[in-house]
Amino acid sequence: MFKELLRRGYTPFIINSSDKQQYIDGLNNWENDRRELIELCLDAQSDFMSRYNSFVE
Repeated sequence: MFKELLRRGYTPFIINSSDKQQYIDGLNNWENDRRELIELCLDAQSDFMSRYNSFVE
């Protein structure tokens, strides 16, 4: 998914191992409630960009 996000021009993200269960739960609940997974991915994107920006500066 990381590579596909880059290819399509989206900010990639990495789900930390500490968030693994929340990610799995979000996938399992996708049909009923999409907010949990979306929020987790958006937070992971924000974290990725913070780390990336501190690396390239």
